[in-house]
Amino acid sequence: KDSLMDLSFHVPTSNTQFLGDEERPSAHIFWQKILAIADVGSSEEAVVSLEGIAILTPRGRYTVELHMSFLRLQGQANDFKIQYSSILRLFVL
Repeated sequence: KDSLMDLSFHVPTSNTQFLGDEERPSAHIFWQKILAIADVGSSEEAVVSLEGIAILTPRGRYTVELHMSFLRLQGQANDFKIQYSSILRLFVL
């Protein structure tokens, strides 16, 4: 089973499709284009949902929903809503 772990883009400064300037570099222009197409506004609908993720603390398998301002862990007995601003560390084991 495949999993999405990380997604990165490199926008060279010499590109001709996303022209930027000193105040708005090419990467920022590219980011704005993605946001316009992705339709991710202030809606509280999940941007990404991952099912059956094993987590050590709190222990168990959870459905992880990534929203724009928080993440939600939904298990069989528990449901957690965690603001991104309250996350201090994340350990990948």
